[in-house]
Amino acid sequence: MLKIEVILGVIASSIAILAFFAKAVANVRRGRREERARKDSRPRREISSGE
Repeated sequence: MLKIEVILGVIASSIAILAFFAKAVANVRRGRREERARKDSRPRREISSGE
């Protein structure tokens, strides 16, 4: 019985770690997407040529 409990514990902890990792990856991707959208929505400054 102890062996089954250990295996179930390892499986449960692996699933939890995988879920946290997936959430972290999703947050990083969303952050990059929002940063890119913010850059695109900013008005571009024209560099004057001194004329």
